[in-house]
Amino acid sequence: MTSKAFTARLVAHINAHLLKPGSPDTNEDTELFSTGLLNSMRLLDLLAFLEAHLGREIDDDEIRLDRFATPRRISESFGQ
Repeated sequence: MTSKAFTARLVAHINAHLLKPGSPDTNEDTELFSTGLLNSMRLLDLLAFLEAHLGREIDDDEIRLDRFATPRRISESFGQ
């Protein structure tokens, strides 16, 4: 899967499953945590999605807020 396709799938998942009702949809450059769109509980759901998609566990030392700032940054950090 290309990086662009991975990012698109990630954005679709965030929009469909992780946002609070009434939140605006995200795009690849939407700030997720600094805007309050996602919180630490939603991060756990996002990690589960990433681990299932990547087929591997994400180590604790890989979980840094800067790697989860935007969908594009997540893709750059963890994409295939």
